[in-house]
Amino acid sequence: MKDASHTYWEGRWSQTSAESLQQALQPYHQGKDEILDVLKAHGVRHICDAGCGFGAYSLLLASNGFDVEGFDLSESAVAVTRELLGRYQVDVSGYRAASILQTGYEDKRFDAAIAYSVLDHMTMDDAAKGLRELSRIVRKDGLLVLAFDSLEEDDLELAHTVMPDGSLLYTQGKRAGMIFHPFTEQELSELLGDDEVLYRRTSPKGERIFVVENARASSR
Repeated sequence: MKDASHTYWEGRWSQTSAESLQQALQPYHQGKDEILDVLKAHGVRHICDAGCGFGAYSLLLASNGFDVEGFDLSESAVAVTRELLGRYQVDVSGYRAASILQTGYEDKRFDAAIAYSVLDHMTMDDAAKGLRELSRIVRKDGLLVLAFDSLEEDDLELAHTVMPDGSLLYTQGKRAGMIFHPFTEQELSELLGDDEVLYRRTSPKGERIFVVENARASSR
């Protein structure tokens, strides 16, 4: 059974095409990022791109020598990812439509998982469940790369209601049906728990990016 989140994201991605995103994807091909060095330093080879969108981070990783599989809640997003990555001769056989709450992968399949602006588009309860699922499919002492958007002025200007946990549920326009939870530093600390933060940076847009060690894979 599809939920409201699936309806929103499928509606968004079904209105896009590979051609319209090709230019935006190109800079990720053989791109550079300090996170790549962290992954390599910890022996990461096999990575899951959780909430892959149109495959930007999949291309960044694959074109830098990593073995990448991925999933997205939206079937249309997966179709666009497969088409775009195929143009760069990236193996797309490991991409599927799935929820971060129930990916369908076996335990400890990956050395790492990457989730950019995924957990902050869920309620806090679901974000915790999603992180537990990523922990399950990543080997113990593997890595989790997580990014969270910051709250911007227009996020509050657009029509929305505030959910009991503080998440914003948009009610009108292009964002209608989208959830955004602007995590506070305290909430991020609680979400990550005792996992060791190996790397952190804040992007110019205020996006907070973490690489944490999956030290509690068997206990989340």
